[in-house]
Amino acid sequence: TPSATSGTSALAGYTVAGGVSGCTAGPGGSSCVVTGLANGTAYSFTVTAANAEGATAVSAYSNTVTPLGANAITFPPQVGQTYTTGGSFAISPVATGKSSAPVTYSSLTTGVCTVAGTTVTMVSAGTCTLAANQAADANWGAAPQATQTVTIGLGTNAITFPAQVGQAFVAGG
Repeated sequence: TPSATSGTSALAGYTVAGGVSGCTAGPGGSSCVVTGLANGTAYSFTVTAANAEGATAVSAYSNTVTPLGANAITFPPQVGQTYTTGGSFAISPVATGKSSAPVTYSSLTTGVCTVAGTTVTMVSAGTCTLAANQAADANWGAAPQATQTVTIGLGTNAITFPAQVGQAFVAGG
């Protein structure tokens, strides 16, 4: 929020201080980037406004903010298995992320496959879309969802036709 400066000079800019460094925003700027912050560490900041006649008093400290690192999930393709209706398989290789929170899995196509833990049950033929998610922890933000697809084929069908024994075969019968 713009602050009043003393005198009649136009606002020259703002200075933000706190953490391990500060930054300056020009007269039209409403933000600046403070660098050198560590993920998972809480910081508070102060602001001063300045013009040609000097700077304002230092503001009260801001609410504490704790930066979190950008998290991403690596979810390798699920290969080397036969995927047919009626079967199941364990997700392998599993997905990984930077957060200490566990990676959780779900199906985005429950008519084709369902997921319980890391076990995928193949419900019908089609494209099964598996989703991996990871929540934030003290140092890393929640990861954007990652997906992998698996093509589920038709199940194997076999006909059993037993021998016809113990019957009397008569012409015209």
